[in-house]
Amino acid sequence: MNYMLLVCNDGIEASDAEEKLVMEAIGERVDASAEVTVYGHPLQGPADARTVRVRGGQTLVTDGPFVETKEHIGGFELLDCETLEQAIEAAASHPLAWFNKIEIRPLADDPGWSPEARKRLGRGVAAGKQRYMLLICSDGVPTDLKRETMQRELPRWVERMTVSGTLIAGSQLAGPDTASTVRVRGPHTLVSDGPFVETKEFLAGFDVIESVDLQEAIEIAAAHPVAWFHTIEVRPFTPGMCGEPALGLTTELATT
Repeated sequence: MNYMLLVCNDGIEASDAEEKLVMEAIGERVDASAEVTVYGHPLQGPADARTVRVRGGQTLVTDGPFVETKEHIGGFELLDCETLEQAIEAAASHPLAWFNKIEIRPLADDPGWSPEARKRLGRGVAAGKQRYMLLICSDGVPTDLKRETMQRELPRWVERMTVSGTLIAGSQLAGPDTASTVRVRGPHTLVSDGPFVETKEFLAGFDVIESVDLQEAIEIAAAHPVAWFHTIEVRPFTPGMCGEPALGLTTELATT
């Protein structure tokens, strides 16, 4: 079973002692979780996010993440675990779970997930390109007509983006009712049902793309059928770490 871990920052700046502890522990954690980690990467902070909607044929772009809360997604991991319990154990071993929280969501398009997508994630970034995460955000249950339109048009978008080399990997996520949020406080691992923040908007899926710059990434997001009815948040990967199959997270996650 494949899971996505969303490393969630609570908006409080990490202390020097916390950053030092993360730096000291992260290498050991990466080695220990290598067996289940497919890929992971920190994302640039919410100040670098752009939210994209298309309404009436017009592309609307706003600064910031898809939902205005002090909490935000600081990075992600993709795991291949046999059980949810194993995924919870991996989340609890993450040093950032000691100060923040980590949401666990199953991938909906599972079975075994795409070997081709795994290969593309692990390769280096194409020359002159940067990686971006498209966070596919739902603001409610779509009407039958909207659902039919997205189901019809999404495979066409995926095919175009895959053939062009733009789409590296992506998946729908299981619903927010399947989410578990993990915190570690002292010797205790605290697991609660539901996503890391309670809002009517929720993360419904993701796509990892490569583009020459943020403007092109916004145009790619605007062509996504979900943007016609919901919202897509565009987040740059942190520079210099793209394409690494090992996690290699740094304290950038703790401070973004």
